Amino acid sequence: MALFKFTEAMLAGRSIDVYNRGEMRRDFTYIDDIVEAVIRLQNVLPAADSRWTVEQGSAATSSAPYCVYNIGNSQPVKLMDYIQTLEKVLGITALKKFNADATR
Repeated sequence: MALFKFTEAMLAGRSIDVYNRGEMRRDFTYIDDIVEAVIRLQNVLPAADSRWTVEQGSAATSSAPYCVYNIGNSQPVKLMDYIQTLEKVLGITALKKFNADATR
């Protein structure tokens, strides 16, 4: 998780890897929201979609009994803004190692 990885590196004076110039965005979700969602859904049994086929199915349904829930907050944060917030809170300027590989 970036929070722990970045914080540990910054406190130790090591550089942090920054991909895609820090332009990527991520949603951060408060842990209490995750816990609440799990509690609310623990007794909700998903049903299989008997009409689902490989040819006409969608990613939101399946012949298997499962459901996917998006518990994100839909407020993406740029990685560089995230790093700047860590710098402010820790009182440390991060040593940033900018990498060209945007696949991470």
